[in-house]
Amino acid sequence: MFIKRILTLILSSFTFVAFAQNLSEELWAATRKGDPQAVQALLAKGAEVNAKTRYGATALAYAADRGYLEIAKILVEHGAQVNAKDTFYGAPPLTWAAYNSHVEVVKYLLEKGAEGKDDVLTVGIENNNIEMVNAVLAVGGLSAETLTSALTSAIQNNKTEIAEALKKAGATPAKVSDFKIDPALLQTYVGRYKNDDIGMEMTFTVENGKLIGSIIGQPSVTYAPVDNVNFRAVEFSGIAITFNSANNQVVDFTLKQGERSFVFKKVKANEAIGAASTETKKETTVAPAPSVAEKMKKNGVEQTTRGAVHADADCLRRLSLHLRQQRRAHLLQRQIR
Repeated sequence: MFIKRILTLILSSFTFVAFAQNLSEELWAATRKGDPQAVQALLAKGAEVNAKTRYGATALAYAADRGYLEIAKILVEHGAQVNAKDTFYGAPPLTWAAYNSHVEVVKYLLEKGAEGKDDVLTVGIENNNIEMVNAVLAVGGLSAETLTSALTSAIQNNKTEIAEALKKAGATPAKVSDFKIDPALLQTYVGRYKNDDIGMEMTFTVENGKLIGSIIGQPSVTYAPVDNVNFRAVEFSGIAITFNSANNQVVDFTLKQGERSFVFKKVKANEAIGAASTETKKETTVAPAPSVAEKMKKNGVEQTTRGAVHADADCLRRLSLHLRQQRRAHLLQRQIR
């Protein structure tokens, strides 16, 4: 009798989990279709508003991606987390809305405390979307460095209207450093540096007394010294690097833009020689990133007839690799455009 009760409880648990999963899938489907009435009904039935797909996407991410403001409001009112990030690109709902130019959804999410104002500002400038830029400026809270970087970008790309809006918000032109660094010290920064996490490599050389950073197949960038260890990119405002030393030897540098930072470790001479000797072919262009399908296969995700997988792939495909590069390596992509 006791065993029978245990089995009954186990079966009941499985039934409940299956029921909850079905509700979640229906909620995602209703959101993707843009059906606010169905979304309301499913939430009333007990659908988990923050349920995540196997890629970590939520219903709010789908609503933001498609610009469904009414559904976004319903979800947030029921407790949707505005800063929940998917596990594939690490993108929150605000990012999806911004990259698809859904300004009204962007405004709403910002009002609800969504993080990522700097990224939205960057997207607004790149797309010459003055409405999106004004939405971010209206929220405020942008650092002086962010405003200066944005102003520089707007001026360089002849976005006159946006530049004027930024100036009214308090943005000022970047100051040019006149710091003079010892040539011998500058020479110690020359070499190859790698960040294995993002698969990037940078090389520094000294040309005509200036520190030049480059990535294979991409335009070089000049870095002007702020002091003996800190430098700022000349061609791209907002990018800064700091060299770090140990035992009087340069070991790495940290590349920063806003709140993002990446550490590149210096490749020792013997490592560089070893890598060169085993290299059979050296391309002059950046290798293309794997497709969504390849990533899915690598992660052991098979195509099925279930809507969640197909919907996720479609959503990620439309956002494409732009998000991964802009969100996780935005600093570097700014440099290699």
